[in-house]
Amino acid sequence: LPTKVCEVCNRPFTWRKKWERCWDEVKTCSDRCKNERRRKNRGSGTRSEGGGGPMDQARRAGPVAAAAQATRLQGALRRAARIL
Repeated sequence: LPTKVCEVCNRPFTWRKKWERCWDEVKTCSDRCKNERRRKNRGSGTRSEGGGGPMDQARRAGPVAAAAQATRLQGALRRAARIL
């Protein structure tokens, strides 16, 4: 059976029946490595370095989390304004 080396974990993996039609496009050995590769590639886009701030992280988590994070940040800004 043909083998390849996973681009993420650098481990060898062999051909599987489910890859019969797309073996040339297969780059990773598992869903875990595929997700890790996507996660790394997502961070290297045109967005700001370091994965973004708290609002970017909340936005990726979903609209409810983003709204909750916005409310927390607004409260922190109000408290900071009172101190000054």
